[in-house]
Order: sequence, then structure tokens, then C-alpha cells
Amino acid sequence: MKVASQNEQKAEEMLSAFTYGLNNPLIDISNLDMATGEGATYTATGQPVTDASEALFASQNESLIKRNEILIAQEREKGTPAAKILEKVMQSIDQQPQSYKDKIDWSRLSS
Repeated sequence: MKVASQNEQKAEEMLSAFTYGLNNPLIDISNLDMATGEGATYTATGQPVTDASEALFASQNESLIKRNEILIAQEREKGTPAAKILEKVMQSIDQQPQSYKDKIDWSRLSS
């Protein structure tokens, strides 16, 4: 956040990255069986990747992006600096279910 608060261009880049760049979970494919498609796990938790877990993540992510787009538009209309908007977007992500945050390894990204 320090870099973002000192450099508007960097703040805009980070805002875009945190708004649109987290749309894929981190997946470990080291045990993936190419024949069956099974064996992939979420990197941070080791839990298996399933059709249901992927669908849940996609739904949560889509909702988060929509909420953050609305938030960003409202804040830009008020003239809020990008660094402050970034802070609010990060707070929005932080309020997501733990399962979502684990899939994107949020504890690493937000530290």
C-alpha cells in the first residue's frame, strides 16, 4: 500500500490487478493424472480441485468482481484517489469466505 499511496500510476496498476487479476485459483498440478484429469489440488490448502469447487469459485469471483466494479465506479465519481480505492477493494476481498481466499492464497497476497 505504501507504493500505491506514493505513485498514482502504480496504484492504478495494483487496483486493476486486485480487481481483475485474482480470477484464477492457484492450483498444484504436480500430481495431475492427464488420463483422468484428477489429482490437481489447491496450492494453499491441498484440497482436491473438483467441478463443484471450481463452479463455486467462479460464482464467488464473478460476484466479487461485480461488487468491486460498482465500488470503483462510485469512488471514482467521488474523486477518491486510486490508492484509497485499492484499499477498499482489498477490504472487499478480505471479507470473502475463507475458502475463496485460500484458493487465491490471499494470506500471501495481502501481506
